[in-house]
Amino acid sequence: MEQDQHQITQVNSFVSIVSGVFGVVIKNGLYQALSSQLEAPFRQIPANMLGCFLVGFFTNSNTSLQVVFDSVTSLAFWNQAMATSALNGNWFFALSSFITGLELAYISYKIGLDTGLMFHDAFGSSTVAPEKKKKKKIFAEPSKSVAATSLWLLVAVLAVLDHPRRKLWLACLVAPLGAWTRHALSVKLNDHCKLELFPLGTLLANLLSSLATPGLLLVKITDPAAIVLVATVDAFQGGFVDSMATISTVMAEAHSLHKNSGKDKAWRAYLYVLFTMVTCFCVVVALVAAITSIPTKSFPAVPNIQEFSSPNATTSSLFLA
Repeated sequence: MEQDQHQITQVNSFVSIVSGVFGVVIKNGLYQALSSQLEAPFRQIPANMLGCFLVGFFTNSNTSLQVVFDSVTSLAFWNQAMATSALNGNWFFALSSFITGLELAYISYKIGLDTGLMFHDAFGSSTVAPEKKKKKKIFAEPSKSVAATSLWLLVAVLAVLDHPRRKLWLACLVAPLGAWTRHALSVKLNDHCKLELFPLGTLLANLLSSLATPGLLLVKITDPAAIVLVATVDAFQGGFVDSMATISTVMAEAHSLHKNSGKDKAWRAYLYVLFTMVTCFCVVVALVAAITSIPTKSFPAVPNIQEFSSPNATTSSLFLA
């Protein structure tokens, strides 16, 4: 129990900040480099593939790096894009993205897992003595805290000074909170949950992100001319919400369920993935459809949900002003 608490504290102080900041930067960098020409439901797939591969690669060797690369993937942004396409009438695109995205994410995770095991078998474990490891760890903890604090302060300074990419740095500021929430829910609820079928903590994190996405839309379209408000909402969505819900965590837990359930109960893994994705999708579709159909003066500029699907409403534009 003390070891689990120590891991939670370590992630709270160091890994959450690192994973949040670098996850947002890597995701948006991949979008700019690879995904900008893809249709909306497919834009997040390259980042999800890379993140799932790296999470699988470090599953059996480095828990901290696994948490860091979890934040490279995004379930919230991908789910939002699929829901938007469906509500705009492009059900084929939404279904294609759903099938393609899930298959590529799981295959990437499995390849990463197998590659990591091969590297572990080839190079073996570290030969450092346990006493030296413990001593090194004691001195490393303060250094990690200082490094994490310095990184977060640097991001805060960039958010003030770097005007063209201010939205990106604002997202990086709040992303650690999303990473912390996801990890805390997973550690505290998954291990103590009596439901054998679903990892409750991860499922709850994904559902919370699905509820947050339409909520942020409601705030945003209330006053679409407020530049500061819109930029803040976009940054919060691209940082906190995207870091809280990750597809790599779902793939890792589905693989674990499939492996540990035996042949007779391997269906649990598939049911968990389908339940998570379908529930999150339905929540976003229902809430966004309800919000954008409210006939009040508060929403004069939202005749449909094209505004919700524009690049300015997603993490895809965080590198821009």
